[in-house]
Amino acid sequence: MATQELTSLTSVSVTPNPVIGGQSATGRVTLSGSAPASGVTVALISSNPAVVTVPQSDLVPLLHIGATFPVTTQPVTTSTPVTILLEYLQGGHVRDL
Repeated sequence: MATQELTSLTSVSVTPNPVIGGQSATGRVTLSGSAPASGVTVALISSNPAVVTVPQSDLVPLLHIGATFPVTTQPVTTSTPVTILLEYLQGGHVRDL
């Protein structure tokens, strides 16, 4: 019986980066290979949801190697670092915004 190699999360990006508070941005997750028939769901978490919001999850559809998600920011008066954490299977990948 052949074993199937699991697709892993290889990169996360946010464009533009840095983001000016009050402007929108686009996030993208990229996998190491095509998503399986069921797709791949990635959980998204903002370290500061009062400043940056993201959907609770993003789905990479069948045969795709990546997907985008909206990043919404609120105006701030000083530079405010925010981390977006993505969780997939047993691991995670962090991208600073």
